[in-house]
Amino acid sequence: MGLSLMIPALLLLGYSNSIGLVFVAASLFGFGFGMFDTNNMPILCQFVPVNKRATAYGFLNTAGIFAGAFITDYLGRSSDAGNLNQDFAALAFIVAAVIAVQLLFLKPKQALD
Repeated sequence: MGLSLMIPALLLLGYSNSIGLVFVAASLFGFGFGMFDTNNMPILCQFVPVNKRATAYGFLNTAGIFAGAFITDYLGRSSDAGNLNQDFAALAFIVAAVIAVQLLFLKPKQALD
C-alpha cells in the first residue's frame, strides 16, 4: 500500500507546475515511503527463517542504498539533459511493475517463528 502511494507522487513530481501539487506529491511520497520502510521487517519475517533475518535485512538495506545511488546519478544526468519530468513519470511505472511482481510472487505459506 505504501508503494502504491508513491506512484501518483512520482507522476505529480514529474508533471506538476504548481508548488501546491509538488507539496502534495512530496507528502504522498514521504507517507508512502514511510509505510514501505516500516513494513519491511515484518514482511521479511514472513519469508526468512529467524537465524537469517539480520543478514537478509542487511542485504535489503544494501540493495536500497545502491538503488538510491543509481537513481540519484541517473536523475542528475536526466536533469542535465532536460528529461527530468519524463524520467520521474517513468519511475512511477517502475514502481507499479515492482508492486505487480510483489503481489504475484510473494505469497507466504506460514509464519516462520
